[in-house]
Amino acid sequence: GVLGRTDSMVVIRGINVYPSAVSALLGQVHGLTENYEIHVDCDERSDLVTVKVEAAREVAPERYGPLRQEAEEVLKRTIGVTIGIEVLSPQALPRYELKARRFFDHRPPHRKWLIQR
Repeated sequence: GVLGRTDSMVVIRGINVYPSAVSALLGQVHGLTENYEIHVDCDERSDLVTVKVEAAREVAPERYGPLRQEAEEVLKRTIGVTIGIEVLSPQALPRYELKARRFFDHRPPHRKWLIQR
């Protein structure tokens, strides 16, 4: 089966990763908001994915580490690929008037496997 919508997908280390699936999984971690960005970079050997996500207002900064760990475990267990999490303070990410920009691919063109439908 397919986890997530097929409207936007990126292949990371041979695994199809859908931004909508990442969003749904982050929603399972209490203390995180729906405000997130997915960043894809690479080194010589592999692709690296980091999700920047805002903590809820009521979450104390000392809880950011445990939230990061919980979110990383949920994503690894469900998607099957390690995705780094960076928990940010509330309002740290930009806000958009229309559709939010969630996906940022920083890989060089020859390394991109992004499928847009």
